This record gives sequence, structure tokens and C-alpha cells, in this order.
Amino acid sequence: MAEPINTSQHEAEREEDREAVSKEQPSETPRPTKPAERIVTLDILRGVAILGILLVNIELVRGSDIYGLMAGHMPDYSGVDSLAHFLVGWLALSKFLTCFALLFGIGAAIMTRRAYAAGASPRRMLARRYGWLAVFGLAHMLLLFFGDILFLYALCGFLLLLFINLRPRALLIWAGSIMGFVALIGAAFTIVSAIIVSSTEESTRAEEAAFLNEEEQLEVPTDTAETPEELGRTPNEELFEENAADAGEAALETTDVEAGAKDGTATPSFENIFASADGWENFITAHRKRVSETYREGPLGRQLLFRAIEAAFFQAFSLSAAPWILGLFLCGLALGRSSLLVRLTTERGLLRRITAFCIPIGLLLNIPLGIVGPLGASSMGPSLDVPILLAISTVMAQMIGVPVLAVGYLSGLALLCHREGFLRRAVPLERTGRMALTAYLSQSLLCATFFVGLGYYDSLTPATGLLVVLAVWVILLVFCTIWMGRFQMGPIERLWRRLTYGPSR
Repeated sequence: MAEPINTSQHEAEREEDREAVSKEQPSETPRPTKPAERIVTLDILRGVAILGILLVNIELVRGSDIYGLMAGHMPDYSGVDSLAHFLVGWLALSKFLTCFALLFGIGAAIMTRRAYAAGASPRRMLARRYGWLAVFGLAHMLLLFFGDILFLYALCGFLLLLFINLRPRALLIWAGSIMGFVALIGAAFTIVSAIIVSSTEESTRAEEAAFLNEEEQLEVPTDTAETPEELGRTPNEELFEENAADAGEAALETTDVEAGAKDGTATPSFENIFASADGWENFITAHRKRVSETYREGPLGRQLLFRAIEAAFFQAFSLSAAPWILGLFLCGLALGRSSLLVRLTTERGLLRRITAFCIPIGLLLNIPLGIVGPLGASSMGPSLDVPILLAISTVMAQMIGVPVLAVGYLSGLALLCHREGFLRRAVPLERTGRMALTAYLSQSLLCATFFVGLGYYDSLTPATGLLVVLAVWVILLVFCTIWMGRFQMGPIERLWRRLTYGPSR
């Protein structure tokens, strides 16, 4: 395992950092980056990543389809909706989150370098920064969108501080070890879950077959004068009356609850929720109907309550992705601390080779994510009814295919930035990237206003939902372009920096 850099190496790296920013005057505390000191290519990449995230988030904010997956049912789309679901899963799912995670690590490296150049410790400054990011995330998930990523990024950011003084090679070793371990655990868990579900289903089918066989072999007595036929009743009627005498009371107790759960008018008792698959499915079906009605017509207080419940559930599930996010942060930190970052922004040949390798390989590896779609790949409920091979392929696509394609996206966009005139045409993307936090929160605000405020929740399909995405993109690009034309940073960025660096900065 790699060792932390020693004191002399640390001082040497600090000296290199000071030389890299030799035009700056040293200060006792680090200061924010001036607009003229920003790397335009990174801002463009950040802007594209922020906008791309909405392609997947729209599936969570437009309606309650996620609850069907929680009950174990794959979405049944057709036509253009099926195509849209496939394309979003194939081309967008987790890719832009991965891009943003890598850029997050690069940003941490740049801020660390500036802190060292100022003779200050980066941990204290970054800890304040990530602390306030967690606060923004909590407010975001409770008020606008339960699928917030800021809170998870902040938690992983605190873990990143433990590695802040490692050399790039050590950072990559740690990242590879963490991500490799997560991939193995994910694959093993998927295989074991599929085997358990398969064996359970086989056992259930065997029990049902045995029960039906017993019924078929049941003989009605004929050695008495009072046979069912003589009494004017069929054997089935006689059998029904005998069973009803014992089971009638239980049927009366459960029938109304099950029927009400299926149509959303009642909720099964807590002890019955996990007693069987039907209990869980009935509970989710009932809750889904209440959620849909609340977001379309319910009072604001009840909407916030339901969003808090969803946020608690989703964020608890998202914690399982923390090691993977940390691994991506470490990769970005290693890239930002090495000379490779400079090469990636200056050498076209290197960018071409990376793009030519990662794009086709990544597209091939991500096909399973297109088959299950953005919702199927992120299901939080019981095991979905998919073949075991597809389930394993989906996990491997998440672990391997997504990072490969994300790197291909980043390198391809960086290569475009070298084309004459592209930077001028990409000004809206660059300005969106400069106020990425404001843009991310604004996406959720616009979507919450449309789907909940205007009552369009559960009204759009995957294809028509993409039209909303396009409209939000246009609004954000115009807004960010106008705002950054008059101010040096976005409104949330200004607040964040004031909280991080203090009023004087």
C-alpha cells in the first residue's frame, strides 16, 4: 500500500505549487479563484456535465414510475417512449455524474495547490467548503428534489481530505483498490441475490403445483346416503362450504385490506408488508397512489412531508455509492495534481487517442444500461424480473462501462475546445459551468415548479419528459449567459464563497 509523501517531498511539491502561481502574492489565507485565472475548458466540461445530469433526474421528478420498480416491476414502455428510455440509459445514466465527480476531484486539487501556495492548510478551507455544501444538499433534497447529489458529494469530500497529501500514483492505487473492491462486491451481491430469488420462485412454483395436485386427487365419499349429489349440491360446492367454515373469518379480515391496497385506498398492516412479495407490492402500490395525488393536488405541507420521506429513503440507499464516488474523486485529484491535466488541455494527439479508445468501448459496455433503462438500473426495490446474465451485465456496465464512456465524453469535449471558434460558440456552456451550483439547483426549482406547482406530475412519458429537459436547458443557458455577463459569479456561488472564505474574501 502506498505511503504518504514525506516532509521533504511535501515541501518540494509545495515549492512547485508556489512556482505554478508565482504571479500571485502570498497571503495568510487562501482566496477564491479570480475569473481570469479559471481554466475555460474545465468550465465548459462542468457546464455540460451539469446539464447532462438532468437527462436522468427527469425520470425521478416527472412521476412515480420509480415506485413500480421498487415493487419489482420493470417499466413497460413502447414506441418512442421505449426508445427514449433506452437512449437515456445507454448514453446518459451515471455518465454525467461520473464526469462531475472527476471534475470535483480536479477542483479539489486546484484549490489544494492554491492553499499551499498561500502557505495555508487546504484541509480547513475544504472542510468549511464541504460542510456548507452538505447544508445546501439538505435544503435541496427536502425542498426541491429528493435525489440530491450535493449531500453525498459533501460526505465523500470529507473522506477525500484524508488523502489530500498523497502523490498522484498513490491516489490512483487507492482509487483502483476501492473501485475494484466495490465492483467485486456488486457483482457478488447481484449473483447471490439472483440465485436466492430464482430458488425462491422455483420453491413457490413447486408448492403451488403440489397444492393443485392434491385438489385434483381429492375424492368425495360415496358410501353414505347423503352424498353431495343427493343433497342437491356439487362436490365443489360441498368442498367450498367445508373450507369456508374454517377460513371465512380470516378471509373477511384480509380481503378488504388487500383490495384497498391494490387500488390505493388502504394500506396493509405493517406485519403483512414483508410477509410476502404481495404484501410489499400492495404497500408500494398504495403509497404510489398517495404520492401521485399529493404532488398533484395536496397541500404544501404534505408535499414537503412526502419529499422528506423520499429523501430519507433515497439518500440512505445512495450511501452505498459513497465508496465509488470517493474513488472517482481520488482519480480527479490525482489528475489535477499531475502534469497530465496540463497535457489534456494542450495536446490534441493525446485527447484523440483517449477519445478514440473510450467512446466505442464505452458505448459497447453500456448497452445493458440501455436495456434496463435509467429507472431499472437504479431500482431500490426487490429484485427485478430480469435474467441473471442481464443483471450481472448491468452491474459491470455501471462499474466499468460508465467511467470509460465518461472519460471519452470529457476527452472528446476537451478536443472540441481546441477547434477554432468553438470556445466563442461555447460561451453559454462556459458560463453555466462557472455557476454550476446555481444551475444545478435551478434545474430542480424549474422542474418542481412545472411538475408539482403546475400539476403535471405523472402526466408525461419518458419521451415528452425530454422536451421539458430541452426547455430547462434553454432557460438555464440564457439565464447563465446573461447573469455572468453582469456579475463575476452565480448567486449561490457568491454565498458559498462568502461562507467558505469569509466576508473579506
